[in-house]
Amino acid sequence: ASTYYRWRRDVAEPCERKRHDAELTEHIRRIHADSGETYGSPRVHAVLRREGTRVGRKRVERLMRQAGIQGVSPRRPRSF
Repeated sequence: ASTYYRWRRDVAEPCERKRHDAELTEHIRRIHADSGETYGSPRVHAVLRREGTRVGRKRVERLMRQAGIQGVSPRRPRSF
């Protein structure tokens, strides 16, 4: 029974980490959109660090993956 009520409370008011992840995901979306949707996690992480946000590279990767955000891979010249 206690697990049900804990689950209900978490749905109503998410923990601090989930709230911060949601804010950070919106920030990542903005950075990604400003880059023309080309920046991947390393560049997004670098921009966040430049702006003064302390966040780990793996956390940025996880949030981008969960949000379905991907950078553009560089094109490779074809040789015939």
